[in-house]
Amino acid sequence: MQARVASQDADRAPLIRGPDLGADTCATFLLYGKEGPCAPVPGADGRFHFVLGESDAVVHRAGPWFVCLSAFHSSVPKSRWIQDRQNFVSLFHERTGLVVGGGNTKLQPLWSTFTVGDVSLLKHRPGETRPTFVPPAGLIHVPDRVSLDAERLRLTLAYGPEECRVSVDVSRPDRAVLTYQATSLSGQPVRAHVTLLPHWGDSWRTESGRQGTLGDEPLRFTSEQTGAWFAHHGWRISVPQGASVVWPVLPHNPYRKDGRATAAEGRIVLVLPFDKAVHRHEVVVEIEGRTR
Repeated sequence: MQARVASQDADRAPLIRGPDLGADTCATFLLYGKEGPCAPVPGADGRFHFVLGESDAVVHRAGPWFVCLSAFHSSVPKSRWIQDRQNFVSLFHERTGLVVGGGNTKLQPLWSTFTVGDVSLLKHRPGETRPTFVPPAGLIHVPDRVSLDAERLRLTLAYGPEECRVSVDVSRPDRAVLTYQATSLSGQPVRAHVTLLPHWGDSWRTESGRQGTLGDEPLRFTSEQTGAWFAHHGWRISVPQGASVVWPVLPHNPYRKDGRATAAEGRIVLVLPFDKAVHRHEVVVEIEGRTR
């Protein structure tokens, strides 16, 4: 290990500013150097909490869970190379890897933590090489304002006239609770989206008894079809009444001229609708057993 590290250091030595070490100095290091105590890696004891800037983002570790909440937001960039700031929640477990999150994209409102309006207004069109990335009137998929309560692990996001909230509870080692809340003041559809990381070729199953292998075949299940939960790659997520599970929800790939993406680049998305009678959804992520 030491030799490998030394070799890596030598490879990048031209990039390191400072005087060269002479043979005598190196010999002194070898002669008098010895092993000693070192500071533990942050979070090595299973507890870590760091707030970036003035509550711009928080990273929080509690046992096997790792949470990242971001309050960075901006208007939709017109460039294909700058992703929309739309996805603000990441949830990782040391046994399954990243469960919720997966980053941002363009032309895909179902990757947004919340949306207000008609999500069909913004989408990738096959063969289109110069799309308009800014959504038309009738859809808001990035927030106007975001505030972070780092201690409570909670985000408050404003999408036009609607105020939305998401919070994360990781107080138990095998169970995380994500709570999504939204007003329904505008009369437009309001939805939350839980983006779930897929594992190509792994099995999936539902509480209702449906099962299969994740691949090219699309999935679109209502809560009545899944039953109480959907499971994949060692995790199980609850499916609230009225919600739906969709696969694959494709990104826009800026490295292909026409922006097309394959199913392997997609996400599984749990869609949570709100209305005047439903302002809150609680989603439970449970870790089942060791992943293969």
